[in-house]
Amino acid sequence: MRPVDKYPGIFKYRSKGTDRYCVRWSVRGEDRKRRGFPTLELARRYQAKVHLRKITARHLPEQMDVPWAEAVDLYWSAFKSKGRVDRIRPEGIIDQHLAPHFGRHHLHQLTPKDGLDYVKKRQAAGAAAGTIRREWQVLMRILNLAERYDLIPKNRLAAVELPDPAPRERTASPAELKALYDLGTPDLWRIVTLELLTGLRESPLLFLDGKRVHQRADGRWLHFGAGASPLKRLPRETPLSTAAWSAILGEEKNAPAGRIFTHWNRVRQFERFWSETCDLAGIPDLRFHDLRHTFATRLQDLGVDYEVRQALLGHRMPGMTAHYSHGGPGWRKKLREAVTRLERAFPLPHWAQAGSKRPMMTRDQGGRFRPFSALVSA
Repeated sequence: MRPVDKYPGIFKYRSKGTDRYCVRWSVRGEDRKRRGFPTLELARRYQAKVHLRKITARHLPEQMDVPWAEAVDLYWSAFKSKGRVDRIRPEGIIDQHLAPHFGRHHLHQLTPKDGLDYVKKRQAAGAAAGTIRREWQVLMRILNLAERYDLIPKNRLAAVELPDPAPRERTASPAELKALYDLGTPDLWRIVTLELLTGLRESPLLFLDGKRVHQRADGRWLHFGAGASPLKRLPRETPLSTAAWSAILGEEKNAPAGRIFTHWNRVRQFERFWSETCDLAGIPDLRFHDLRHTFATRLQDLGVDYEVRQALLGHRMPGMTAHYSHGGPGWRKKLREAVTRLERAFPLPHWAQAGSKRPMMTRDQGGRFRPFSALVSA
């Protein structure tokens, strides 16, 4: 730990490979310190508040006019300092749901009733209990950081009760996958194929970049950093089977240099397209996330070890399991064997193989892809 030039009382140190800052001061001869600030600006801001407390000889008043935007900025600073890479989901949650409801308030004005009103509002809009809980996790992270860095005295929304989600065990049947193939576009089927063979979450898959593909002696791998949160993690590395690599290539001969699926620029845009296609196929209750359930169920049916399934899905492992399941030739061999067994046990049907005849696709007046036969019969 070394002092920072020009800022007495602020020290810089390394923690888990990243720079952190510590603020030190004394109260009545007693040394105190606060560690863990991800940026120098946050450390300076905290130091200024400490000096103000010492000057006034009392705590800062609870009624501080801290705007919502300042707490969100703190959230993204901490997000970056922890090396998270998947911003799509939290950005959508903040911009589309949290900011419209909480953004008009200063943080000190928030009460448990505001949180309960948000839950009721989302329920009235038809949001599932699991969706509300995911949004609430982002909100709690924002408010807990604001409390930790003394932007607010207390997170008053921490005690708000949330609806209990019903477990969903839906998987896709072969007949449903055939319907998606017949009525979807080639790009949609590539995404479906890749999801069934990798189990990645929707956002990372939709915005997958060719730069994440690494060639190793045993084949190609997708490499990721940390996920958006400790709960919604990405697998650090995922082996690609032959069929998965073909889905990435599509009709190209060489590996893509940028985004692989460029037809959809936003998650919501893809979700609308998915919903329309499933409606046409007669399976309106099939969610894209159900393909991830299908991937996990197939691995379980094949007898793949629990920790291997957890690693491929990006789930947090209990206890010390994650500590010892972090890489090395033996561990990668297990991951590779799992996806190889999956591809052999569930090969692409003859109608989905290269060279098979696909339905003719066109666009309707709204610019949406439609099978030509569906437009004729509409």
